[in-house]
Amino acid sequence: MCAYCDFATFAGVEQHIPAYVVALAEEIRNRSVYGFRGDGHSEANKSGGVGERSEAKRSVYRSGAMGWGSGIRSPGAEPDIPLETIYLGGGTPSLLEPAQLGTILKAITARFGALSDAAEVTLEANPGFNPVVIGSWVNLGVNRVSLGVQSLDDPTLKRLGRTHDADTAIRAVEALKASGSISVNLDLIYGLPWQTLQMWQDHLRRALDTEPHHISLYALAIEAGTPLSKQVSTGQWAVPDDDLVADMYDAALPELARAGFRHYEVSNWAKPGHESRHNLAYWRNEAYHGFGVGAHRYIAGRRSWNVRSLDHYLAAMQSSRPVEDGSETLGPDAQPGETAMLALRMRDEGIDFARFIERFGVDPRDRWRTIFEEVAPHGLLKVDDSRACLTDRGLLASNDIASRFL
Repeated sequence: MCAYCDFATFAGVEQHIPAYVVALAEEIRNRSVYGFRGDGHSEANKSGGVGERSEAKRSVYRSGAMGWGSGIRSPGAEPDIPLETIYLGGGTPSLLEPAQLGTILKAITARFGALSDAAEVTLEANPGFNPVVIGSWVNLGVNRVSLGVQSLDDPTLKRLGRTHDADTAIRAVEALKASGSISVNLDLIYGLPWQTLQMWQDHLRRALDTEPHHISLYALAIEAGTPLSKQVSTGQWAVPDDDLVADMYDAALPELARAGFRHYEVSNWAKPGHESRHNLAYWRNEAYHGFGVGAHRYIAGRRSWNVRSLDHYLAAMQSSRPVEDGSETLGPDAQPGETAMLALRMRDEGIDFARFIERFGVDPRDRWRTIFEEVAPHGLLKVDDSRACLTDRGLLASNDIASRFL
């Protein structure tokens, strides 16, 4: 187990993988295309939505604690509209045998329809996977792999509790790129308690030297109950300084730009054409289904989530009981604000006024005029005739600014 992770994750449960795959496929098959009753009846019009118009795109989002889960975006989409994105993530789905991944993907397409010709199918993987399976992944339709590299510095990896080393990660990137058909993302962490600015710049440059197609940078969040939080509370490590963390973010911007990456979201950079389409759907607050332990889903203003316990999930599926553990419904007043908050994460797209008016019948310039007038003069927000976007300075304060729209 890693030292910093607060997600629903499990170790030493490999013996449950076959049963989990069976249960996951069963959950997918029993899920209503439109709602969550599992009996084929739509609940899309009962969830307090704000009257969003249907969109001819669908996404499957998968989140599972053992590393595998699934979902679909766009409220009211017709079932014969091809799926646009699938994300096999939430942990380490690369632990699955190709046949097991195939079982899950077949369940998705059987329940929700065929993939579009240009569908994006992402698989999360740890760098220690066996490269022999890459061909099988490609044959299953996987065309994007997100590697949980976190760092290419061996001492850092050891402190984070990662089981791979830097050489293993580099070989994984090379093998994936050699396939010729897989877009490679690297997840990196900065703002570590022991990390200096120079160390971070060196770590980032090593990652850039592998020439991935996409990079995601995440500032460390010290979550209560994790091994790292205990190390901080006992004085083994100091809490990272906010100013230093901001300097690390700032230092990454020119490095990534020189390497040909476009900064398209607060934490994400891509070579042209390699943006994460699935995550863009999320940041646009479009709908998605989610399947598996700890999975989340969002359709027509209703957000719900599954149980976080593997044992409870398996027991519920085996006894035909609901695996949903909770839900919340966003009313007509809340949905525009949440959509605006998420949109501001997208550096260039931001809040698209025409799209917003079409979707909600609300002009952001009227609804949030006061916020725009207060924030823009400080160089944190750009507002023109078509959209409102955060500046690079504004991205550093994105959480504070975006929360004002809720």
